[in-house]
Amino acid sequence: ERVIEINNHHTFNVYESTCVGLFERHKILFSFQLCFKILEKDGSVNKEEFDIFCRGGVVADRANQQPAPAWLNPETWDNVSELNSITSFDGLALSIQSDSEWKGWVLNNKPEETTLPADWDEKLDALQKMCIIRALR
Repeated sequence: ERVIEINNHHTFNVYESTCVGLFERHKILFSFQLCFKILEKDGSVNKEEFDIFCRGGVVADRANQQPAPAWLNPETWDNVSELNSITSFDGLALSIQSDSEWKGWVLNNKPEETTLPADWDEKLDALQKMCIIRALR
């Protein structure tokens, strides 16, 4: 318990010392990165999901990719296909292809405020939901 307290105190001191040398606009990015590193170390965040959230999906071989619905552009479908390759998103591509609710969800002005179609809202945590929003928007 004492080691955890020392580690938390040290992390906070590093954060404060680093922020002194940063421009105001860079502090939020540094805070975001530090927060996710802490969550990753604790096992609360999956690195693969976080990478897709930050960078998006890139499909190297479109020949093996499932066909995209007509209402989605190829880049968006690449993001969905990359998400679909992660265990927690298994079946997402098929769900988007077969469930017409997804089109309405994607076209919604504020999809982050509405529940995901099918049972995806119950299956995913907050970061995973943000991954879907990022992939489809």
